[in-house]
Amino acid sequence: MLDSNEQIQVRGGLRARSLVSLICLMVFSVTFVIYTSYYLPSSVATHFNINNQPDGWMTRDAYLLMILTLLISIPSAISVGISILSKKFCHLINLPNREYWLAPPRLNDSLDFFAAHGHRLGRLVIVLMTGLHYVVLLANRAEPVALSQPWFIAIVLGFVLALGLWVLALYRRFPKS
Repeated sequence: MLDSNEQIQVRGGLRARSLVSLICLMVFSVTFVIYTSYYLPSSVATHFNINNQPDGWMTRDAYLLMILTLLISIPSAISVGISILSKKFCHLINLPNREYWLAPPRLNDSLDFFAAHGHRLGRLVIVLMTGLHYVVLLANRAEPVALSQPWFIAIVLGFVLALGLWVLALYRRFPKS
């Protein structure tokens, strides 16, 4: 049986480990994007039509700035939004059997789960954006430049599947009864 100090450390540990893994994945992804951007041409195809042919271009520097900005800002906003805002505004949380899960004996556990789950969603978005960068890299290395549809579909379907599992985990953690 854990005493109250150990319970606080275990709960806080979940949130901290989750945040550390988010930051580590973000650092890896930023490093990967910076390193692989040197393999892109000076004019990067960034948008593709229905036939997988490029119809939108950016300079390599503009593309690098855009992808890094999105890679850092979107997962950070999701993680911060879910973890901090749920703690500050827990009255706005909408979940089944809300009164039970947000009652004082379970409130901290529920909020710690929300924080860790927000970090999980942030990690999913990092993997999606890194994968999309990889697809752009492959497309621009191809001759002629063309989107690799199998890679694109695999990455998007993988994200949709992972997002479905993320939602399922949320429902399993907070059942209606």
